[in-house]
Amino acid sequence: MILQFIAGAPLWVWPLLVLLIMIGLRATRRRTTPALLFYLLPLLVAINLVRLFRLDPVPGVWAAYFLAYAIGAAAGAAMQKHWLLACGRTWIELKGEWVTLLTVMVIFWSNYLFGVLNAIRPDLAMQAKVQIEIFTPVGFFAGTLLGRALRVAYSTMKAPAT
Repeated sequence: MILQFIAGAPLWVWPLLVLLIMIGLRATRRRTTPALLFYLLPLLVAINLVRLFRLDPVPGVWAAYFLAYAIGAAAGAAMQKHWLLACGRTWIELKGEWVTLLTVMVIFWSNYLFGVLNAIRPDLAMQAKVQIEIFTPVGFFAGTLLGRALRVAYSTMKAPAT
């Protein structure tokens, strides 16, 4: 059963997992990075929105997702403030943190789990309760990416031109 769980995934899933783990582990160290990368991270939400649109979920699923997303954005902005060490207009220096790894893993594994569930028990995957249980944490963590990007944008706009 576990072998089928792994072998049944599309081939592109495993390189994506490796890439996300590398990104998450890199974030655990102090680093200087282009600010543009933080502006691109919230685009991960597009994956979730496409999946939600395909499901044609009940309004309660949308409400739970976007409420969690808004709360996550506020939390992400607050956390990012503590991790920003320095910034210019196009770059930022950050403390190491583990939240990035947690975020990408929650989003990846929640989407993977939902894909497996949809493949083996589509009747269960279509239940609003199940969708809320899976997509609410995804919404929160995806929202943290937006909050972090907004904090970076705010900080880099205030930075002197170099």
